[in-house]
Amino acid sequence: MSHFQNNFTANEMNRVQLKRSLALPTAKVPQLEKSSNSEDVAITNYSCFVRRLLLSILFISQTGSIDLEAIAQESNEGAALILSRTDLGVLVRIGSEEFTQFDAATHQKPIFFPVFAPDQIPMTRSRPMIEQDGEAADHPHHKSIWFAHGAVNGVDFWSEKGQIKNIDYEIVEGNGTHSIVANNEWRSKTRTELHEQTAYSFGFDDRSRWIDFDIRLSAIDQDAIFGDTKEGMMALRVHPGLRLHADPKQGVAKVYGKIINSAGDKDSDAWGKRSAWVRYDGIVNDTQVAILFCDHPDNLRHPTTWHARDYGLFAANPFGLHDFGLGPEKAGEYKLEKGKSLRFRYRIVFANLKFGALDSESVFNDFTQTK
Repeated sequence: MSHFQNNFTANEMNRVQLKRSLALPTAKVPQLEKSSNSEDVAITNYSCFVRRLLLSILFISQTGSIDLEAIAQESNEGAALILSRTDLGVLVRIGSEEFTQFDAATHQKPIFFPVFAPDQIPMTRSRPMIEQDGEAADHPHHKSIWFAHGAVNGVDFWSEKGQIKNIDYEIVEGNGTHSIVANNEWRSKTRTELHEQTAYSFGFDDRSRWIDFDIRLSAIDQDAIFGDTKEGMMALRVHPGLRLHADPKQGVAKVYGKIINSAGDKDSDAWGKRSAWVRYDGIVNDTQVAILFCDHPDNLRHPTTWHARDYGLFAANPFGLHDFGLGPEKAGEYKLEKGKSLRFRYRIVFANLKFGALDSESVFNDFTQTK
């Protein structure tokens, strides 16, 4: 902008509105993971930047003004997913914009933080990773996006009494797929209770970004008993702008959230209910946003029950039947026998509704076609 300011009148400058964040490439770019298409990905990203620059020059020459929103929208065409290693894990970018980071090293379990919808709108709570005004500090084990359960052979991994230790991970790219495959061990003080291998895959369109979770839990050393508790399992803690109730004592003064599920249950009535998907809507940074969370039809006990709270906890949990009032004590307990595995698949979508409506049923139906 500084190169062109002298060419515009004050009135013309007032018409310039930056509606989208143009995070241009910096001099230092994280090293790309070597893969079959990493060069193509880097070239595509660079081409987007060049195209954006040429568009801006052309627009200025023809109109004498800058329409940054139009340039930003054009620059997204042909943007590529880029996965690159960091000291903590893997940075996931869409073109030059950060989508999320897989953090395998910092906490008692792997997490994804931060998480951005299009326009770089933050979608999960920053605490406890970052102290943030306007956010409640409750439940420090609620770390953005995570996977855990509150009773595996009696060990509470949900509240981090046990550790879900990442052993290794790799970036897998090719045939249109951009994934992280991670191997984790669920460790008590004396042994490994459970083995986990999860593939995290990423996608995006003009309106939304999403993560697919393909989780395989294996009882290699002994049986694994999943206890009946509401404290689980595939989970995220949403940004305060998607909460349903304020908490002034915790610094949460204004909230805009609402909940609906595939069965039509709304807000607090969605807690503990069975449904194929649950959706939170709200306002973050003065923008209408939504998070859609889908349970795959092949999952155990689909449609699953949901630990979806009005204060922002958002979790799919097939094991909490008694706690959810759907059966007697231990009704939700499940025994995974030694030598056997259990597979779960989920899709979590982060949408900026400024760029179009989100059809929840259509997204869910598309997810059901994944193998």
